[in-house]
Amino acid sequence: MNEAWKFIAGMMVSSHRLFRTCLFSFLVVVLALMAKPVGAVDAEKASSFVSGVGATAIDILSENELDDSARQARFRKLFREHFDLKTIIRLVLGGHWSNATEEQRHEFENLLEDYIVLANSNRFKGYRGEIFEVNEVRMSGDSDAVVHSRIIRSSSPPIRVDWRIRRPHDALKIIDVAIEGLSMVLTHRNEFSTVIQRSENGIDGLIEILRKKTEGINRDTPISPS
Repeated sequence: MNEAWKFIAGMMVSSHRLFRTCLFSFLVVVLALMAKPVGAVDAEKASSFVSGVGATAIDILSENELDDSARQARFRKLFREHFDLKTIIRLVLGGHWSNATEEQRHEFENLLEDYIVLANSNRFKGYRGEIFEVNEVRMSGDSDAVVHSRIIRSSSPPIRVDWRIRRPHDALKIIDVAIEGLSMVLTHRNEFSTVIQRSENGIDGLIEILRKKTEGINRDTPISPS
């Protein structure tokens, strides 16, 4: 009888140890999953994403026969597909975002897209045979990746382009681009903040200036065939 009880007791101890081991393993897995934010960007996927966007941009925006409106329309399509405009707006407005009304935010969103399209679409004029090259990816904070790349030109020094990538939902999106170290978001934030502070109408003053700068651009221009 004693031997039977010893056997049962031994089984109970073994079961308890097995339970503790399984529980420990489970907690390790949970903590490992918690250590990586849900929206964190995978470095390899970020590199592949930027490689595709950069090569596509050079390919579709540097055609000889494109006029300004066609190039703007193509850039707008590319921008809408791969950039996170709502995040860019918050970053650009900074502390002024919380003071803006819904109407101001909506108007600013439309005008900022126009402004970015006008400011950047013509950068590709004169490009011929350039090569887009992704160099490395580094993680930034808990959720972003910064992809370093170069546009290699035959007769001029290469252009350094750094892309900040985030995954706000299921897809990777670009939230900032820095050309030769000059950040689009920081440049616009400094410029717009100065306008807001100096204007008697605050954000409305900025909206009015952007409206004048982007007059004549058509948001509904059809995309020219490739």
